[in-house]
Amino acid sequence: DTAYRDCRGSNLPLDVRVNALLKYAIASGNREQSQAAIAAIGEAIELLDHARDADSDTASLIEVLSQAAFLETRAGLRNDATAHGKRAVDARIKKYGRNSAETAEGWVNLAMVYVSFDEYAKSEALLSDAIRVAEKACGPECETLVHAYSGMEALYAAQGNTAEAKKYAELGQNAVPAKRGRTKE
Repeated sequence: DTAYRDCRGSNLPLDVRVNALLKYAIASGNREQSQAAIAAIGEAIELLDHARDADSDTASLIEVLSQAAFLETRAGLRNDATAHGKRAVDARIKKYGRNSAETAEGWVNLAMVYVSFDEYAKSEALLSDAIRVAEKACGPECETLVHAYSGMEALYAAQGNTAEAKKYAELGQNAVPAKRGRTKE
């Protein structure tokens, strides 16, 4: 809390202020203080929105928006979570391109927002796109593909379809990148 207060001063660089707000939001969320977490993340978004050099802060904005969507989902704020999740995806597309692993990660994150609010069709469409893009962008063994398969597993588990959930769990296991010099045994 002290570091959060000390790092919010307007005389500090933007990245320090945003990072302090982000870390405070994460810590507050972990302590089940959702109002404090959402307020801090909202302040970080506002700072980034008013930054003069928006392009250099895109990565920070993506991280902050993604965290906002996560916190708002946990708090049951459907509209805010969806809006921030979509905005994070749009920022990823602008920065990395539509067919990038980074954009696929954003689709997975947004899909999980939709799963949380029982919007399964939207989630499935995003996860299908994420799997397709991840396979092309980083191959059959990559963390992004693991996340996309895990998203599909969560989607089907939420719907009670254990057979499909198990299928995607196995696909996710097979997509885990092998460590250098070791195999997946």
